[in-house]
Amino acid sequence: MDFFSEIFGNSEVKAMFSSLISDDKLSHAYLICGAEGSGKKTLSLAVAATMAAKSADAETCSRVASGYCPDVMVIKAAEDKKTTGVDAVRDFIKTVALAPDELDFKMYVFDKADRLTAQAQNALLKVIEEPPQGVYIFLLCEEMASLLPTVRSRVQTVFTERLSPPEIYEYFDKNSEVDTSSERFAFASRMCMGSIGKAASLINDDDAFEVYKAADKIIELQADKPLGVSYFDFAYRIMSDASSRDKFSLLLDDMLSAYRDLIEAKFDENAENIFYEKSRAAEISEKISVEMLEMSIEAVSKIKYGLSFNTNLTISAAVLSEKLWAAAG
Repeated sequence: MDFFSEIFGNSEVKAMFSSLISDDKLSHAYLICGAEGSGKKTLSLAVAATMAAKSADAETCSRVASGYCPDVMVIKAAEDKKTTGVDAVRDFIKTVALAPDELDFKMYVFDKADRLTAQAQNALLKVIEEPPQGVYIFLLCEEMASLLPTVRSRVQTVFTERLSPPEIYEYFDKNSEVDTSSERFAFASRMCMGSIGKAASLINDDDAFEVYKAADKIIELQADKPLGVSYFDFAYRIMSDASSRDKFSLLLDDMLSAYRDLIEAKFDENAENIFYEKSRAAEISEKISVEMLEMSIEAVSKIKYGLSFNTNLTISAAVLSEKLWAAAG
């Protein structure tokens, strides 16, 4: 059974791992970096299942691919913690030298490896440098910079591929009951940054869609200031989305994506949009200047930076309203 064929996209990465396994040249440690939901864990398990197929029966290989084999362990960050500490790595180290139960190798998959503390990474480094025979380590992360240089230098780094909106559409059109003609799907297929898993999450995320619509409305009001939009309506729209720090932070992220789409719409009509559909970006970009966009990006970026220092949400939203209104001329 070809376990890689069941993974949509990532054709180059799949071909690389398939070749390495066939030639018995798989390295003992890999860092797979990519967006949330881009298939990092599925890819790792497919590698393990393909390796297992050399000696194990089909049922065992299927369990490996599904994550139900004691010799292929997925180590996750605790749901109630932002980081994974050294104790979890020490528990893993205790089992490394033990013989496998069902396979002729063992694999450890560290999900969200970028959440490992520096102490945990240093403990893990000892195993990466001198792994026992038949032990493979896969580190999965979104932010490679969060890993120590000493760790990154001792593993083979692989990046998952970013799917295009048409490819996202193809996947959901063939493999789900999602209405691919809806505005909700169009929003998710652009904002998912090429990740099928992230797209699936966004399609069902009411808050994310609400914030996306709010960001679109705020910029529309800003662009229509010369037509008589009142400052009260504009400020109220921003202030109403400052009800929570997470929601306001997401709004700022969406606005930055939107402004960058609008800048690209002015200079490169073939650029791939994230926030806007092309026709919408063209419509809005005609109403505003590059200077307004640059001032708006600067204002949003400063407010977002301030949030990391626990600035007051109401004050932040009020300041943002004033700066964006001033930027509109």
